[in-house]
Order: sequence, then structure tokens, then C-alpha cells
Amino acid sequence: MLGSSDNKVNQSNSRANVIIGRDANLIAPAQSIIDKLNEKLSLEIDEGKKIAHIIESLRYYHEKYSEDGIEGLEQKLNKAGMGAKYKRAVKDKELFVMLLEKYNAFESAQEIFATLLAKMDYCYNNKVYIVVDSFDSIEFNNLFDEQVMVPIMQECVSGVFTINHRHAMGMFYWLAEQCFVRWHR
Repeated sequence: MLGSSDNKVNQSNSRANVIIGRDANLIAPAQSIIDKLNEKLSLEIDEGKKIAHIIESLRYYHEKYSEDGIEGLEQKLNKAGMGAKYKRAVKDKELFVMLLEKYNAFESAQEIFATLLAKMDYCYNNKVYIVVDSFDSIEFNNLFDEQVMVPIMQECVSGVFTINHRHAMGMFYWLAEQCFVRWHR
């Protein structure tokens, strides 16, 4: 009969290595593609495994793409009334270019760059640029941080390949130089 004292199990001498409460997550979070590529990059560096070409997905961002005839970072900033940011933008862009050159010989690093550039391109153009005319500069900057900078920074917080805010801004300005992003309508 259920509930009878004869059916009791004595676990007084049992040990549990892991105690799981009601809100515990039993499934480990999936490893991100950037984490996997970072591991691969570490091996490529250790083994000296280099390539002499640019992979297709990164080559896409090396080819300029101008929709409106306004080409180059300086022209884009001027067109948007942000010409005063040009000197800082160039410094940030150059910092990113140095990072790009440092890791350019490793296929997995190129895949990381291509993945980050694609994410930045997508997030900016589909979540931020569409409201560029309706936000003041503070609202725009907050949205840019939330939708572009934070997601990019969260991708590269550990491993061989890490980036800081200046690298991420440089990446954005590099995309502008290549005509993938703009501030003006």
C-alpha cells in the first residue's frame, strides 16, 4: 500500500556531488561560434598554420558597396553633420586595421572578423539605421550601444582573440569606409 512505512527508502548515508534546485539549468549553455573559432585560432597559432588568401566571407567586406555615391568615412561623417568625429574615427579605424592585419594569416581569425562584421552590419542596418532620423544624438548613441556595441563586445570577451571598445568602434568606422553603414538618409 502506498504511503506505508514499510516502503520507506533510507538515504541517510547517501552523498550527492551536485545538488539541483528547482531553478537549476541542467543544460550547459551552447558554445558560441566565436568561442569555437577562438579555440581553433589558438591551435592554428600554436601549429603555425597560416593561409595566404582572404576567405570569401571576409572578402565580401573588403569590396566597397556604395548605395548612394557617398564614399569614404570622411564624406559619410560630413554628410551626417559629424565631421568633427573624423580624427578619432580614423584612429579607431586604424586600430581595427592593425588587429585585422595581425591575425589575417589565420583562417579562423578571418572567420571571426567576417562573423563580427556581418553581425555589426546586420544589427546596425536593421535595428539602428532605420530610426536614425527619429532619434536625437543621445537616444541614437544609446540604441547604438545596446544593439551594436554590446552584442559585438559580448562575442569576444575571452580567448586569443579579444576586442575592446576602440576595436569595435574601429570596426564600425571600417564598415563605413567600405560603404556598408552610413548615418545619413
